[in-house]
Amino acid sequence: MKHGQRLALSIILAAVSAPALAQAPDDRLRAAVAAIGLDMSAEAMIGHCEQAAPSAASGLRPKWRQWREDVLIQQVSSAIAPEKLAQVRDGMTSVATASVDKLKQMGPAERVCPDIAGWLKEGPFDMRGAYPAVYADLAEAGQAKASASAPRPNQATAPRTPAKTASAPGLDPALVQGLLYHGYGITGANGYEFREETLLLFKDGTAYFGDMASAELDVARSRQAEPNLWGRWRRKGDDFQMLRNDATGRPRGDWYDQSGRLIATWKPGQRLDATYTSKAFHGSLGLGGTYSSTSYSFSPDGRFEVIGFRRSGSGSVAAAGSGFVASGSGYSDGKGSRASAGGGSAGAFAGSQSRSDDGAGSRGVYRLDGLRLELKYDDGHTESVLCAPWSSDLKDIYMFGRTFSRG
Repeated sequence: MKHGQRLALSIILAAVSAPALAQAPDDRLRAAVAAIGLDMSAEAMIGHCEQAAPSAASGLRPKWRQWREDVLIQQVSSAIAPEKLAQVRDGMTSVATASVDKLKQMGPAERVCPDIAGWLKEGPFDMRGAYPAVYADLAEAGQAKASASAPRPNQATAPRTPAKTASAPGLDPALVQGLLYHGYGITGANGYEFREETLLLFKDGTAYFGDMASAELDVARSRQAEPNLWGRWRRKGDDFQMLRNDATGRPRGDWYDQSGRLIATWKPGQRLDATYTSKAFHGSLGLGGTYSSTSYSFSPDGRFEVIGFRRSGSGSVAAAGSGFVASGSGYSDGKGSRASAGGGSAGAFAGSQSRSDDGAGSRGVYRLDGLRLELKYDDGHTESVLCAPWSSDLKDIYMFGRTFSRG
């Protein structure tokens, strides 16, 4: 990545997030606000790349998850009370939007998107370098917890029964009560948005509050390494209440009401015979934007195909101001990828078309079990994602962190 591009990205992140950071009264809260803004920005940029240039975005999402783990994203953001977290995230929507806008200005997605892997290691994403005191406190708290739990010399201790945990990696369906799903609409910087949140509830009364787009959760390791992502759940009539842990694993605050409904799990080896689609639009009609559609077509014989479509346009403001219009579109399925682009004014117009790959990265075999969807692609790579049906009619399913609806 060129120094100028790296500097520009740093400036846009810092400038847009500065008001929110200035309002935070201490370093730990400032670090929490910064972590949320960076996390949302990285996710938004990767999401854009996955739509605009899928091949260039390959491997970015695992690197983002690794960054979240390296900077202790959940421990740092736990400085913000649960009831205030949604408010902070709403305020950071503009940071994520500005990051994507800056990414688009840097050049074609095929060329720029691979640089994101390097950005996650430097500049504004270097959380440990920016907030050394916060991370020193977190490390000290972790050591204090370990010392407090260790037996003292000559202290007699009764044998402990090992806790029931899922085998690593992946979830043991027998231990899971279900997935608590909460979908809601908010009005933010980009207008109305529909957001989805999930909490993983276990039969022993514990709950996991972390990122669950992937099904590869090592429960035992997570309980020990990131206790603030865990807590307790209980029913209150037909509703639910939650009690979060702090960074030391102790209860934080009081029980609070949690909206949502418990959704079912898959039967082992269950098959589908339908196509599920998720659609999105980023941008505006005036300034231009991108419409995207992603569909997963599942067959009863255990095969699947991913069908992706995107279309971008320059918007009515550009057309009215300069007379220039531009558009591009892309389509991918089990037979390969096709793309076209063009632009010009009333006097001249130019366009191009391209075709690539054989579609092996968009087809393969699938398997459902519990809360897991395993996708084995014909090109050799595998994905394991959290997945669950909304209801027995299978009209909607939750996967890849959002809802897909049957067409």
